[in-house]
Amino acid sequence: MVRSSYSHKVHVSLASALAFASIILLSLLTPLTFYATNRLELYNAAVDRTYDAQQILSDLAADLSSLDASEQGYLLTQDDTYVASIDTAKKHIYAALTRAKSCAKDDPALRRRMRAITQTVSVRLRSARTTSSENDGSPEVPSRLQARLAQAARTQIAETRAGLEIVLARQMEDVTKRSDETQVLVTADVALVVVVLGLMILIVRHDHSAQVNHYVQIVEEQKRNLEHANRELAELAKRDGLTGLINHRTFHERLATEFVLLARHSEPISLLMIDVDHFKAYNDTFGHQAGDAILARIAQILDDAGRASDVVARYGGEEFAILLPTTGPHGAHELAERLRRRVEADTWQNASVTISIGVSSSTRDATNPTELLAMADRALYRSKALGRNQVTIASPDSEGDGAQTPPSSTRAAAHF
Repeated sequence: MVRSSYSHKVHVSLASALAFASIILLSLLTPLTFYATNRLELYNAAVDRTYDAQQILSDLAADLSSLDASEQGYLLTQDDTYVASIDTAKKHIYAALTRAKSCAKDDPALRRRMRAITQTVSVRLRSARTTSSENDGSPEVPSRLQARLAQAARTQIAETRAGLEIVLARQMEDVTKRSDETQVLVTADVALVVVVLGLMILIVRHDHSAQVNHYVQIVEEQKRNLEHANRELAELAKRDGLTGLINHRTFHERLATEFVLLARHSEPISLLMIDVDHFKAYNDTFGHQAGDAILARIAQILDDAGRASDVVARYGGEEFAILLPTTGPHGAHELAERLRRRVEADTWQNASVTISIGVSSSTRDATNPTELLAMADRALYRSKALGRNQVTIASPDSEGDGAQTPPSSTRAAAHF
């Protein structure tokens, strides 16, 4: 009897010591977990900033192309109707340069590149002519000068975008690494909670003291807090906070999975890349809250119009993506046109809102997710260069200007 009592006390003491050690370790790991979660948010923010810089450069290249086309039309025809188009293009370019400066303020290397682009583009804008009284009768000379300046700007933009692609890839690797590290910490926290609970149950079986019950309550509360933090972490890694759609990283994971699955069964797959026309100008005119409302409403329209199997994502900034499993080019084009018309016809509070869409489908030239995404992105760029508010279908055997734009999809672009 004495030996049994002594063994009982040893078991209780040992379990209490292990439980106490586990609680101490848990109290040390929990702050690390929350710190890792905050670091993950910072890395995700850096990815968003890099993507915004890419989007700004894409808009700047499109606006420069629009300026070149308007000036060429004016120099050839002396038609004053081109003046408004030139002024609008210059306004958008100045706005893009302002956004580029703001976006690069925390990155010295990007700031230097943006400054060089700004200098080249500024010289190009000073060479622009907008009235017939400024024409000296020799349009070929300024045209060649403007062409050289525009080409220099486009080269700088292309080199900067290529550099940002490398930076973005590295940042995505960092996000994946930090996410894995955070998941390990959360898993360790949960495992410690389970261990402590097991030990507490063992202690309770031997000793029903009030102190032990108090420990159980503490551990159970910590378990609930950790489970809640784990759910929030999982949601943070997958969803966009503003629109509720899946984010850039999760979309790429779904794209890779769906592409392999459908290719295995010889089923088609299509991709829509969608950009809100003149969103930066809308933001500058009506404020960021109005811009956020626009993005949330468009996200709702896109999500409501699709099937349950479709994957709708906020790709970044004012750009969205829709993955369409078992859908060929014809069905993808029909959906894209329906979405474009629905956005155009919707009731907007401050000004009309339109979208441009690029469509790509799995073909012999799109044999992997990267190629499918690149074709859709080129088609979207073509829609923007041709005036926006339209759908462009990527041509499977061409680059850039080879994209097909159905005549029925062309609409006038919105201006704010």
